[in-house]
Amino acid sequence: NPPVVHRDISPDNLILCSDGIKLVDFSLAAAQKTRRTSSTMGKHSYAPPEQFREQPCPQSDIYGLGATMHYMLTAEDPRPLSPDD
Repeated sequence: NPPVVHRDISPDNLILCSDGIKLVDFSLAAAQKTRRTSSTMGKHSYAPPEQFREQPCPQSDIYGLGATMHYMLTAEDPRPLSPDD
């Protein structure tokens, strides 16, 4: 019963359909089941700090959604965080 953490919410993974917006590409969500990985997942401009520490949680997707909304309003990628942020 753990929540699904997408880990890669970004404009590239949203599709506009006639019945609304769809989220696609759950490949990184499946990777979470393996627990720890050696690489940072997702696009740097849309990845929260905890994802750099390989500790994503449901709130990580909220960060990605906020970064996506920033892009939708400004047409510019947010400033990427470094692992130390």
